[in-house]
Amino acid sequence: MPGGSPIDDGPSGTRSSHKTTMTTSANRAAYAALVLAALCSGVSTATTKYALARFTASDLLVVELGVATIALWSLPRVRRSAGSGFRRGYLLLGLLEPGVAYALFNFGLERTSAADAAVLVSLESVVIALLAAVFLGERLSPSLTLGAALGVGGAVLLAAQEAHRGASLAGDALVVAGVIAAAGYSVVARRLVPGGDAAVVTAYQLFAALAVAGVIWSATSLAGVTATFSHPSVLQWIAAIATGLLGSAIPFLLYTFAVARLPAARTGLPLNLIPVFGVLSAVVLLDERLVTTQLLGGLLVVAALRAAQLREPPFRRPTVRRHSP
Repeated sequence: MPGGSPIDDGPSGTRSSHKTTMTTSANRAAYAALVLAALCSGVSTATTKYALARFTASDLLVVELGVATIALWSLPRVRRSAGSGFRRGYLLLGLLEPGVAYALFNFGLERTSAADAAVLVSLESVVIALLAAVFLGERLSPSLTLGAALGVGGAVLLAAQEAHRGASLAGDALVVAGVIAAAGYSVVARRLVPGGDAAVVTAYQLFAALAVAGVIWSATSLAGVTATFSHPSVLQWIAAIATGLLGSAIPFLLYTFAVARLPAARTGLPLNLIPVFGVLSAVVLLDERLVTTQLLGGLLVVAALRAAQLREPPFRRPTVRRHSP
């Protein structure tokens, strides 16, 4: 109103309002980064499926992580800051995901159906929330619980059309192990990433993951599994390279940016969008059919993201409680 308000918050009130606005903007940017990461990962499912027609799981693991590692370490920003920004914990992140997690996913997908894998991978958001509550002291709000439940339900509908085709207990177990490794990565990253440069953190992650991939490739070669890179066509090589960029380099860079700005439990929810983008990319790129149950599942996943963000409080880092002996 002209002439001023009878209640004046003063400089401290202005600063508080400005800080809240900045926090809200940072949260929105973090969620946008996670959705974009989910889009890249979803599209990479189509390129992965195409590449695996001729690549073995270990071949593709080495190619995609090699491409992603070269891409990140080619950035001048990474080379300038790599020495001063190094922390050994970043290598641990890379061992968990994409190293161990991607290896388990690839080998699991060779032994089970895409439908089972889609359902099991969608459980990552639930596992992250549970681990964050146990190890980070983060609260499981009703909206977050509802969002996780809707997301899992949506993923089940997405995969329902192909259920029971080519599934196996061993393959499902490997995918679940990969989900646990990926969820553990998210919780560990919540402790290690804040304050670190996202590009540098991601570069060291991928370097460690590539070392894991090299060990796995060598082990499968010695065991007699074909891993010679002699069979893929040019288009399948292009798909494998695209998988490295869309499935590793870009989404991990975006995720590392977001995980420092959001509670760990909430970073897992946009992962439920991956099956949605995966189905759409399969329809567009691989000429697969989109049925009604898959469409309803996609709508449920979008509703899950909206529900999880209702009444979201500004994020505060959890305090570490010290217990006396």
